[in-house]
Amino acid sequence: MVRDEIKAKELFQTSSNNNNNNNNKGSSCPLEIIVCDLGKYQDPKQRNIIENAIQGVGSIISVSGTIRLSKVTDFIPPWKLFNADVSSWCNDLSHPYYTNYKAQCFMIDVASNQPIPPKFVRLTGLSTGFSTFNLFTLIFSSILSLSSRYHYLCEQYLRSQSKVPYVILRPGGLADEERDTEKTFLQVEPSGYLPPPGRIPRSDVAALAVSACDENILPLQSRYTLGIRAVGEMKPKPQGEKSDGFISAKECLLSLAQNTPSEEVVTDVVKKPYGIAVGLFVYTLAAIGFKISTSIFQFILGLFH
Repeated sequence: MVRDEIKAKELFQTSSNNNNNNNNKGSSCPLEIIVCDLGKYQDPKQRNIIENAIQGVGSIISVSGTIRLSKVTDFIPPWKLFNADVSSWCNDLSHPYYTNYKAQCFMIDVASNQPIPPKFVRLTGLSTGFSTFNLFTLIFSSILSLSSRYHYLCEQYLRSQSKVPYVILRPGGLADEERDTEKTFLQVEPSGYLPPPGRIPRSDVAALAVSACDENILPLQSRYTLGIRAVGEMKPKPQGEKSDGFISAKECLLSLAQNTPSEEVVTDVVKKPYGIAVGLFVYTLAAIGFKISTSIFQFILGLFH
């Protein structure tokens, strides 16, 4: 399920027409490509597409998200920061409130209503497990429209308000280069927390997501939140110890299944104060910036007197 059909056809080397059920005869990849914009999940047409796509599937891998730079109007007046629901003042459907949270909740609800709920594999981010006052979280939340808040709320919805089995993957920095399997292994941490930067190749994130759907690797009713990263010799500098990981995604998850209960114990049900943290950070920076600007202006004026 993609937004850009042309890009998807190029990527997957398929020549099928949208919603064509001919199994892509003559194509090298037997995929049905469904065009949908999750940000428009409230539109009846888009809702119907999503519902039909989820009908009868065994698992859902949701890696959709958004990169929306914060706008000055997001912080004025300050009360906007304290309410996670932005629908009363923001109609920008690229806002993470819509894409990272509400659209995901809609898909989770549709999945929950299936006779056999499919496993839901959701990609969020390592910063979701950090304190809201962590410097990484503050910077990313301030610049990217409090994206971490909406990843966190999506995770909470999966844990406490859904019937679906799930695996939440929390990578840190995503790397384009492939991993050297002789020098670098993969680590999954069932607490959901790993120290930053938590870099990991995109291909390994994909391998973990696909392997998480295999009931021969993880039990069908698994409920996990996993911090994930590459350990060993990782550019630009090493992170963790190679001995903490495994050579492949399959081995990581098999070890997880053998050593960690498949039913996650929900311990973090209190809403994190993202609004307070970001408000203090942004307005403090603004005050400092104003003070510095005033001092510079006064200095320049003094040069002419």
